[in-house]
Amino acid sequence: MSSERILIVEDDAGIRNSLRWSLQVAGYSVAETTNGVEALEILRSEPPDVMLLDLSMPVMNGLVVLAELGEMRPKPLTRVVVVTAHRSTSLVVEAMRMGASDYLVKPIHAGDLWNCIAATIARPVALTGS
Repeated sequence: MSSERILIVEDDAGIRNSLRWSLQVAGYSVAETTNGVEALEILRSEPPDVMLLDLSMPVMNGLVVLAELGEMRPKPLTRVVVVTAHRSTSLVVEAMRMGASDYLVKPIHAGDLWNCIAATIARPVALTGS
């Protein structure tokens, strides 16, 4: 069983539940929240190994969360995988420029999720800013 901790930041309950189930089946420890404000609180107190971050959320969107994460000192050793329903190349490029390790486009198939998480965990954490 894996010891890596994954934080799901997703406002859609159905998608969040599906992601949680898929990750738990794969043996990951999973926490979840519905918005960016709560995600930042978790990052400050108990940073996960990987954060699955929806870009389109009310309260605080994913790009703002990435910007705030880049400003945190000390910076949490958390890798970020952006999750989006939009196929906008510019949004993905912006998220990657801001520090995201990878991205997934909804709907997300379990095998794609598992492969992405495994590859993301295998990469070293970037310690420099956004």
